[in-house]
Amino acid sequence: MKNLLLAITLCIGFFSNAQKMSMSFLEGTWVPQSLCSELTFSGTSSSSFRIEMIAPNEERTPLKILGYQFDKNNFYLESVYERNDFQCIGKFTILDKNTISVDYVSDAPATVIYKRKQ
Repeated sequence: MKNLLLAITLCIGFFSNAQKMSMSFLEGTWVPQSLCSELTFSGTSSSSFRIEMIAPNEERTPLKILGYQFDKNNFYLESVYERNDFQCIGKFTILDKNTISVDYVSDAPATVIYKRKQ
């Protein structure tokens, strides 16, 4: 019985401390752990929210953001690299307060881990 109570307490604590995907959570710069675009989010309201996605090439070419959506505890971002018309949709999932996973759906699908830049 003690083990059951301990397990329930741990679960409640875990879920109460779980991060929620939001503009304020995403705010800041996120650096990929592999060769992929760097992401910067700024603003915490719909009118001030801005997204900058920079390609990992020498020119640090910005990608065009086509749209975004918050849905439940996920964030979806649609972008296009205009030089070659490479379009993708990323589904963002929180791993911890400084780490997110993004599943990119495109002609070359990938999963990328991002760390919050300190």
